[in-house]
Amino acid sequence: MMNIAFCADSKYVEPLCVAINSVILSNKTEDLKFYIISADFTDNEKDIVKGILSKSSDVKADVVFLSINAAVFSKLPTMAHISIATYYRLLLPEILPDEVEKILYIDGDLLCLDSLSSFYNQNLEGYAVSAGRDFYNDDVTCYNRLEYPFENGYFNAGVLLINLKYWRQNQIAEKAMDFITKHPEKCDFSDQDALNKTLNGKVFWTDFRNNCIISFFYHLKDFSKSKISIKYKREIEAAVNNPCIVHFTGGCKPWHEDYRLAFRNLYHVLYKKTFGKSIPKIYSIHGKELLKWKAKEFLTVTGIKKFQKVMQDETFSQVEYVAAKKILGEQNEFYFH
Repeated sequence: MMNIAFCADSKYVEPLCVAINSVILSNKTEDLKFYIISADFTDNEKDIVKGILSKSSDVKADVVFLSINAAVFSKLPTMAHISIATYYRLLLPEILPDEVEKILYIDGDLLCLDSLSSFYNQNLEGYAVSAGRDFYNDDVTCYNRLEYPFENGYFNAGVLLINLKYWRQNQIAEKAMDFITKHPEKCDFSDQDALNKTLNGKVFWTDFRNNCIISFFYHLKDFSKSKISIKYKREIEAAVNNPCIVHFTGGCKPWHEDYRLAFRNLYHVLYKKTFGKSIPKIYSIHGKELLKWKAKEFLTVTGIKKFQKVMQDETFSQVEYVAAKKILGEQNEFYFH
């Protein structure tokens, strides 16, 4: 049994479903159990999620919905593109059954493109969590702000293989909440900062491919702009060419019309496979910024003037094509639409 947790609010139902479907498609031989933690899912939204599982009759997959009271987090800091739902994962040790001693927590803004088996089956004895290094791993300001040793590293909290037994025994969630409550000014990245502070020195570092952050794809072209040491370049390059999980960090997501980074086309394909329709046109920008974008888009489409940042490349990259073949099948019609 592979236990997987998502935390989301009702605004994230569609990305959540795409993420779940990508996990199912990439892990067809696994026995999957999804735990969905939310404060505001309606019965209709729960049915939408259940419908994704019912379409995969050949896969052993079950879903459990757990409701929480979000009021406990109402005064904690958030970011423009990160809602209060980010804190729900801190409740996992408390709300999951005691017999669940390990859980794979993953964000809803990602795609799973390969089997999770080797990652999930890691031995976490003596470790609190297995996680991948963040884009800011070698940014000294993180360590100065959070006041822990640079050599202990800084992980991205969007994909966490959690040793729940360790968390329960060592009151990890309580300690993280205590840090956020007492030092909100230090938590630039919400609970991710609090977890790094609380868990530093107890992290089993996983391969970059298990949480391949989208910024890795384009910073490889000019590593001097990266906040992670060049000593990891070879490992990151290998991950970018064969990712297990692609994580769309940042405010602009692949379901936004103005998204132009890696895996846009495959995301649209998987959305269509999940819902049987194309992604509705929504943007990550608003007001004057949106007007500027649409003006540049019009000029580019009409050929009056080309703006590289708004141009769409409808062809699959080689990495996207390989991933699509792996999870959708050799002759799948979705390659070509």
